[in-house]
Amino acid sequence: MNASAPTRTLSTKAPFRWLPTLFLMLLEVAVPDNLVVRKNQHLSNARAKELAASGVRKAVKAHGKDKVANAADVQVRTVEKWMAEASLPSIDNLLNIANLHRGVSDALHQEMGWAGLTPSRANPANDLELAAGLGHSVAELIDRLRDGKRCHVDTAVLAALFRELIPQMQAVVDEDDARRAA
Repeated sequence: MNASAPTRTLSTKAPFRWLPTLFLMLLEVAVPDNLVVRKNQHLSNARAKELAASGVRKAVKAHGKDKVANAADVQVRTVEKWMAEASLPSIDNLLNIANLHRGVSDALHQEMGWAGLTPSRANPANDLELAAGLGHSVAELIDRLRDGKRCHVDTAVLAALFRELIPQMQAVVDEDDARRAA
């Protein structure tokens, strides 16, 4: 609790009039002084286009324009417009692309101060994709460690690979935890 904060007392004279005071008291106890809480903010259309384009570009880099277009059920030209920030993908298109490439909406979530999407359960259809991703990540890790060091560039490349796999692996763990709890 902040030592310089004024002491607040609850009054029971008027019903529920003390709720705002109680809320402020709880905030002082629960929120450390060094915590930065992001306030709700307005996301402009231009900023949304920029962030969505960044996510689409990541998906295209990983999978190619054709595969991204197929995932969103649109033409390749539409994907190119999204990448150029000429138009904004609809929410269903973003979600379909996110199903292909998990990092698509990360920038949008971070902009708003939200945590990224994590699958609620493992999808058996993606188990082979997870296995392939793990194999690729291990191969990349071995290749990057050939010189006996891991520099900041190596770390950035590996982090990008691992970031994609962590939610998929967590979904498998969560599925097993739910099965054990049942």
